[in-house]
Amino acid sequence: MSPGAPAAARLSNYRLERPLGTGGMGTVYLATDLGLGRLVAIKFITPEKAADPAARKRLLREARAAAALDHPNICSVYEVIDEPDGRACIVMQYVSGDTLADTLARGPLDVRLTMSLARDLASALALAHKHGIVHRDLKPHNIIITKDKRAKLLDFGLARQNDPEFATSGEAVTTTALTTPGVVVGTPAYMSPEQIRQVPIDGRSDLFSLGAVLYECLTGERAFHALTPLEYAGQILHCQPPDVSSRRTELTVQHDELCRRLLAKDPEDRFQSAEELLGALRVFTPDTGRTAATPLETRWPAGLWSAHPSVVVWAGIAVVVILAMAGVWRWKAIAPGTPNAEATAWYRRGTTALRDGAYHSAQLALREAITAAPDYPGAYIRMAEADTELGEVEGAQQALLKVSDLVTSESRLPFGDRKRTQAVRALMLRDVDGAVRAYAELAASEPRDPGAWLDLGRAQDAAALSADARVSYERALQLDAQYAPAHLRRASILGLEGRRDEALAGFAEAERLYRAGANVEGEVETLIRLGLFLISTGEAHAARVALERADDLAARVQSRAQQIRAELTLSSVTAFEGRWDDAERMASAAVDAALREHLDTVAADGLVDLANVLALRRRHDEADAYLVRAIEVANRRGAPRIVARATLQRAAVLVAEEHPAQAIIAAKSPLEYFQANHYRRFELVALSVISRAQEALGHYADARRLAERSLALAAEMKDEVQAAQALENLAGEANALGALPDALQYRARGLDIHRRQNDLSSLSFDLVNRADLLIRLGRYPEGAALLDELDAGIAKGLDAYKLRARRAGVLRALAAAIRHQLPDVVRLARPAVAPASEPNPNANAQLAAALLEYAQPNTARRHSPAAAPLPDSLSPSGREVRYWTLLTRLAHGDARGALAGAEQTLAAPDGWVSYEFEWRIAAIGAAAARQLRDGPRQHAFVDRAQRAAARLRHEWKSDVASYDARPDFMELRRMAGLN
Repeated sequence: MSPGAPAAARLSNYRLERPLGTGGMGTVYLATDLGLGRLVAIKFITPEKAADPAARKRLLREARAAAALDHPNICSVYEVIDEPDGRACIVMQYVSGDTLADTLARGPLDVRLTMSLARDLASALALAHKHGIVHRDLKPHNIIITKDKRAKLLDFGLARQNDPEFATSGEAVTTTALTTPGVVVGTPAYMSPEQIRQVPIDGRSDLFSLGAVLYECLTGERAFHALTPLEYAGQILHCQPPDVSSRRTELTVQHDELCRRLLAKDPEDRFQSAEELLGALRVFTPDTGRTAATPLETRWPAGLWSAHPSVVVWAGIAVVVILAMAGVWRWKAIAPGTPNAEATAWYRRGTTALRDGAYHSAQLALREAITAAPDYPGAYIRMAEADTELGEVEGAQQALLKVSDLVTSESRLPFGDRKRTQAVRALMLRDVDGAVRAYAELAASEPRDPGAWLDLGRAQDAAALSADARVSYERALQLDAQYAPAHLRRASILGLEGRRDEALAGFAEAERLYRAGANVEGEVETLIRLGLFLISTGEAHAARVALERADDLAARVQSRAQQIRAELTLSSVTAFEGRWDDAERMASAAVDAALREHLDTVAADGLVDLANVLALRRRHDEADAYLVRAIEVANRRGAPRIVARATLQRAAVLVAEEHPAQAIIAAKSPLEYFQANHYRRFELVALSVISRAQEALGHYADARRLAERSLALAAEMKDEVQAAQALENLAGEANALGALPDALQYRARGLDIHRRQNDLSSLSFDLVNRADLLIRLGRYPEGAALLDELDAGIAKGLDAYKLRARRAGVLRALAAAIRHQLPDVVRLARPAVAPASEPNPNANAQLAAALLEYAQPNTARRHSPAAAPLPDSLSPSGREVRYWTLLTRLAHGDARGALAGAEQTLAAPDGWVSYEFEWRIAAIGAAAARQLRDGPRQHAFVDRAQRAAARLRHEWKSDVASYDARPDFMELRRMAGLN
């Protein structure tokens, strides 16, 4: 029997009525106390907790301690039941009313009611803390609003007892409660910084949680917003929510100060006890006839609340001042550490590397600065910035935590460090607008410092405000025309804006200045970024020259991080050139080197790049294994961007493996992450993956909507790589709907982009896809020319082109079948047919087999295996196989089989999606019915074929002439009796 579930409708002296809900510690039932005739709530401890002797013992002991809390604002604990059969439960007062969470779902609370409820809760906490019990999970779900508008605090299920008075005889005082040591407990949105840091806590932790609840009651919004527990931790540790008065007009500076003190990061800066909080709350909630809750309360002058609002405000401020003078809110007076000369030199070097974009080098320099001066806040701030740029969120958090330890009040930091801390914190949490504001204030305070303008530009760049960023970089150059980092970053933006010549001039000037200043790392960074730009413009040879030089320079100065990045980028150039074997070998070696050097984020990004190469080669299992490894490495370093990127690539692999529904599920989380964090280029990739998956599912309208959105965003960002992918997706959707001329135009635009970029990997794909459309449209010479171009690439030994060789042969066989050149069909199709041992041949092999069956004469067919069954899929490739399979039956005398297949096909859910496909299958049905002399069915099929063909001609307009002239269609129309 499960120890957490009731065995029957009776338990001891209680009759179980119905379940009320389930929480982290167990299930709660409404029950009747048969002895006293009252309703109670009984919480059964979960089987996992009940089965753990230590956890069970702690829980029951502390529940008994909670039973001592007799207070009108605390849900009373009546008894603890520990059954011999293993069941354990807590019998509590049943409180009727709505939870605060349900109430808040309808909007913010009345201000005066909020303050009254806060007083109830503070009074309850005062008693609990006096008995040494800390709640640890104070949140709206654990607060009931009774019918008379009082607050009842529920569920001390995570409560912690610290008072020796409540230790059972012979037992040590508990210091952890109901949880595994070292595990963070509580609800993320309401946890205190101490809970997140897993340091000793006291009642002030509950006051922080009460502050979060109070903030939400006043504004209707949570004080901290995040998607994951890790993001909540970052918000709570480092972010201050906006003043409540900025979100609701009737709130005042009193309310701001109250929430600010409750939500102070350092317990020393909060109210020091619930009693002190009660004193401040009486400014807001004078008694007006309510019964006093506890002896702790004292009356506030009844006439104060009715006074002029300014009197209330100034009275509240006076209370704050008096309490502060009395030491209620204490500020640590730790001054920032003063760096020595060595630390200052390393700090400057790290800052330069940051601005150059050499983030790993910045990390190394800043570590030296910290070693030389361990109490130097500025070095930790810059280290957090470097970690953030590399996506190492946990490292950035640790650095900012160190700043908090060194300088508990940020107001004591120099203005520049304070603003930089705010900016870095915002960047870490991807609050790019907040980062821009902080850096703008820095630049305004230091208008003659080009570095300040460069930092502002970096933040604007991260916020996708590239035009603003370029202006900031140009402002830096106005101050110092030889400022190399500004030339480098401006050149990168000019490249994004399509201003190729200006971008190349900017890269050249940055390289010259770095070389003149003997800044080899800056020179290497310039060459790497130049290489990436040249890849984006399709200038693979020039990119290789720049990257090989970067690799050589980085090796010369032993900048391993930059050397490995250069080698990874070189592997991308090699894949771009269609040499996939070499690309895979180079990427694998670079990843191994990164792991040996403990450059985990570089390695994780490299693993994703390596998986991309393997996916291009259709080695999906290996690609997925590398992606799983990338996620593990990135998680170890707290790098959520890389985790999201690898997860998205896994979704792309699922699409390629024909698991589109799973792919959509897998891509959802990365898309949300990239959108929330303003990673617009990765957002484009995610939209593209989901678009392809929707197309594979037959959801063509959704696929088209996503692809058009991607194309518009790519055009706005001047991202030709993603524009080409969006065009390919639109072509796929048009092809699936039978709009072959539209698909041809989309593919022509994509092919032009890839030609311009000299992206041979993508170009090989474009060549066969466009040739396929041209052949099916009856434009054989144009299709043949593209296949000849593919052959030329194969002759050069390009791996990407060699991978398309089999499909090129099948397309030539298709062209021969259309023109009734049967010997050529047999010759071209036979090499592509899958061996009998292969259970699941791909689309090319299936079409080759269908064409081979069609081309074989009757005499050959008598000795060959039975004709293949109709394919299950009605995807574009499956439709083509089905057409030639049915045409084979018709051509070889199996009219009944052709008729049955046509009827089955057109009755399928997707049989009508493409007018181009519909008329062909209806024509085969008409021809088969005509051979069988079945006049009614022939007329029905003829009518359907003619209507579909008319719709096709209307949509295609002038593009239909060569299509209508296809020899196989002319023969089919004759056999069907079509005009």
